Amino acid sequence: MAARTSRPRSKKLKTKHAPTSNSEDEDKKPIGRPARRAKKKVVAKKEESPASASSLSSAESDAKKAQEKEFIPSDDPDEGSPELDSDHIDSDDGDDVPAKTKSKKRKSTATGGSTTGNPKSVVVKNIAPGPTKDQLVSPGLIAGFTMDLLENLAKPECNDREWLIVNDNTYRKALENWKDFVDLLCPKIVECDWTIPQLPAKDLVYRLHRDVRFSSDKTPYKKYFSAGFSRTGRKGPWALYYLQIEPGDKSLVAGGIWCPDKNQLATIRNSIMRNPKPLRDVINHKEFTEMFGKPSGKPGPSERKNIFGHKDELKNCPKMNGVDKSHPDLDLLKLRSIAATKSFPDEVVMSSSFMDEIAKAVKALSPLVQCLNEMILPQSDDEEEA
Repeated sequence: MAARTSRPRSKKLKTKHAPTSNSEDEDKKPIGRPARRAKKKVVAKKEESPASASSLSSAESDAKKAQEKEFIPSDDPDEGSPELDSDHIDSDDGDDVPAKTKSKKRKSTATGGSTTGNPKSVVVKNIAPGPTKDQLVSPGLIAGFTMDLLENLAKPECNDREWLIVNDNTYRKALENWKDFVDLLCPKIVECDWTIPQLPAKDLVYRLHRDVRFSSDKTPYKKYFSAGFSRTGRKGPWALYYLQIEPGDKSLVAGGIWCPDKNQLATIRNSIMRNPKPLRDVINHKEFTEMFGKPSGKPGPSERKNIFGHKDELKNCPKMNGVDKSHPDLDLLKLRSIAATKSFPDEVVMSSSFMDEIAKAVKALSPLVQCLNEMILPQSDDEEEA
């Protein structure tokens, strides 16, 4: 018999399993129990420490009293409430950039109020009464309290938000007086210039707030009321009629275009180079020179009436092809702002003839405004024939 050969048995390797950690045991626990327990704890906490009805009522009453003492003006400039916003002949556009304010209270330069950390809220102690019925005037006249308000805004101690809120009643009446005047003036301007549409005062009146974002003078409010009349109201690319009332014989009416952008200025200059005769005829017309003076020389800024003498006028010739110091129309090509102004004393502003005086000036300015608008957007041959 053949001997059996025994195969060596394979040894089984004994593997030791690592003991399960407590974390794995915790993972196997049902999810949601801790949340339920926490929820029960929160509920229990609420049940254990409820606020008494008396304490809630006292807190609500204190909050109501604080709201009554605190005056938060509206952000709508058309409502007449003062706000710390930035806006010309100034542009009314631009996002407002609120300044960082400290949470501490600060004393106001004007009497009767203090501000908290919230830049939109001012605590007012006493609001001054508005004008009486005897001080009100009929539509079409500038009231005395309107000029008094603007005169106070010229003082540094009064030109701040707290003072304007304390005198909010007078401010609202003064703004209403100005808007009523502009509403009645608009039809007269339309009669003088048919290209100007009839628009409501809200599209014509500039707001009182200054654009202080890029100015070293951080005075928040203007010292005057103003309005602009153009084909699209106070805004738009067109030449316009500008009206401003300011105490101290600084009221004026003007017509033209101020600080045009690069494309507009290039269009106007190219039009002057092609044919300067229309603009020359306007500024040399007898009616224009009688109202705004002869277009010659460079009078001082306080005496300036004609289109020359603006602060942004170039000293040297502009960088244009074919333009040098010997160019015959160099005086016109140096201009950036092209506008003429007529000033009025305070006596005329507060008289019944002020609106008629404005209409006379606008009638003399209308050829200049229409000429500039034709340069900005030239008319076609069909439109000229019509």
